[in-house]
Amino acid sequence: MKLKYIIPSFIAVIAMFTGCADDNEPTYLDNLKVSSSYVAFDVKGGTQKITVTATEDWSMDFMVPVKADSLDDEKGIVKYQVPTSQMATKENKWVKVSQLSGGAGTTDISFTVGATTATRSVTIRIKAGDKYQNIIVAQIDDSPTPESTVKDVLKGVDSKTYRVTGMCGKIINTSYGNWYMVDNEGNELYIYGTKDASGAYNWKKFNIAPGDLVTVEGARKTYKSTIEIEDATFISVKKALLLSKETNKTIDKEGKPFNITITQKGEGLSFKSDVDWMTIESGYTVNKKGDLVFTVNPSENTTGKKREGTLTFKSTKGKEESVLTVSIIQLGTTPVTTGGIAGISSAISASTDRNKQVNFDVMLTDAKVTYKNGNNIFVEDATGGLLLYSGNSSLAVGDVINGRVWGAGYAYNGLPEATSLQTELAKVTKGDAPKPTEVTLAQLAADYGKYINRYILIKDATVGKTIDVKYSGVKSAGELTDGTNTFALNHQKSGKYQGKNIYYYVQAAKDSKVNVVCIPSVYKTKKQLNIWDKRWIRNK
Repeated sequence: MKLKYIIPSFIAVIAMFTGCADDNEPTYLDNLKVSSSYVAFDVKGGTQKITVTATEDWSMDFMVPVKADSLDDEKGIVKYQVPTSQMATKENKWVKVSQLSGGAGTTDISFTVGATTATRSVTIRIKAGDKYQNIIVAQIDDSPTPESTVKDVLKGVDSKTYRVTGMCGKIINTSYGNWYMVDNEGNELYIYGTKDASGAYNWKKFNIAPGDLVTVEGARKTYKSTIEIEDATFISVKKALLLSKETNKTIDKEGKPFNITITQKGEGLSFKSDVDWMTIESGYTVNKKGDLVFTVNPSENTTGKKREGTLTFKSTKGKEESVLTVSIIQLGTTPVTTGGIAGISSAISASTDRNKQVNFDVMLTDAKVTYKNGNNIFVEDATGGLLLYSGNSSLAVGDVINGRVWGAGYAYNGLPEATSLQTELAKVTKGDAPKPTEVTLAQLAADYGKYINRYILIKDATVGKTIDVKYSGVKSAGELTDGTNTFALNHQKSGKYQGKNIYYYVQAAKDSKVNVVCIPSVYKTKKQLNIWDKRWIRNK
């Protein structure tokens, strides 16, 4: 059984599922009885019933684990760690319950689930008075997971669990383990998060490097146009015979020679370039560490457009074989020298289609990373602000960028969003912690576009609509006003678990005075001030 995909605290219980729910012993409380605490289905789904007997009114809530290191209590004080604790919500997509509440007496409750290709479970809390107990509903796929290729997964179906083996390509994020799995035909599968058997992100423990042969298991998902496995479980890694710290490199159009350093653990070695504008010199040198240093000679790019090529290195040891590829991008035309961040935002706003993104290639001066939350990275200079939605972990808060950058992006629901920002040809230095720019609501109203995606501070603002954000939802994100100008607040999620947004507690009463740090944004045509951190609102 694929029990590792069930919420860890339920594993022991789920393992007892060998027949229908009627085989389980009934559970008793003083004021509440249920005929079964466990309701089990096979992959075909169906309908099953339990009986609730109560001496007073009762209600049911679905429960979801909280994916967070800690949460505030309702007074805003962190008191305990809750990586596997529960939160109540009435949202659930795959279990249908005939009724979620009832009165004193005996009531038959039906649970209905559809067919599935993956193991799943949910806990339902039934409460009467101040007493409650949990009912676990589980659907188990106990068929063995077949071995799959990258191509199999790409041609597969969402929600189905795959065990897939492929070579580690580009590593995007080493905090959560985001990387690309590739095969020998160039097919790519995005692994969005890699966990150990306990469900923890533990990238260093896996010891995965580009070129390694890796096996993971998890459910297929399509996010926008990207096919991925989200939060894959690490199974094994077979270390490559070849290793390079550089698997992706960007060079300028002039065509200057450059070096690629390779660590070889195998015996035989061959190498080639797949384009005629770039060659690898036949001889190589050996550095003090024993690594092989190859010289690559590109020609000048006179096409006016960027071009791409691949260097392939192959090594063998007995029956083992490792292939290492290094992707080379050579830029074309000289970048524009003006425009900065504002120029990027203006260019990418020309498209609203993720599949038809606009390329940019500009020079930046003192552009600074102001805030980072997961894949959301905010960068600004004297001209404006930019949202980079990318797992690029090489940029950190406070980094200052000077020089040539390039990438692509589009307007996502009206907001300019870069999906890539390449800084290989720029100078990135560590800077001081960013300070928000102080702005009044009147200044925002006069020139809102100037401040989009910028890190700002609004002092002595009046809460025009109560701010009421609790753990599992947002009753009111609120708004700010100065009596003349009013802007809606939008509380961004602090995390996500199984499609559920997890929020931090934030509260401010109507007509109270607050200092607010925020990042102005737009959603379609609506202007909104995004709050990314619970500390960004301070009551006066």
